[in-house]
Amino acid sequence: MANALSRDRQASLFNRAEWLERLHRIALPDRRPLLLRAQWQDAECWLPLMQAKGHRFETNRFEGLANYYNFTFAPIFARAHGEATKMTLLQTIAQAAKARTDRIDLYEVPDEDGSA
Repeated sequence: MANALSRDRQASLFNRAEWLERLHRIALPDRRPLLLRAQWQDAECWLPLMQAKGHRFETNRFEGLANYYNFTFAPIFARAHGEATKMTLLQTIAQAAKARTDRIDLYEVPDEDGSA
């Protein structure tokens, strides 16, 4: 993971393993993290999540690992060229999420770059 989410592979600071680790450790330490990953051929996708705040009774409810420092949330892709590849990866992530969570809330997903 660290290699594909490193500075030389991810142009955006917010898509790097170092950022995700620091964001969780410093700003969100009380929220249980969950990093879902999918791979298809050489393409990869990660969905960094955290336990939803204020849902003590819904321990398997998650939301995007984001806060006011990075403003938006989106899946992180590496070597995923083309919409078909990205959809295959997201479908695989959805199946993994179904087995590990009860609910996932995704919001503040950007559309300005066409990635949403």
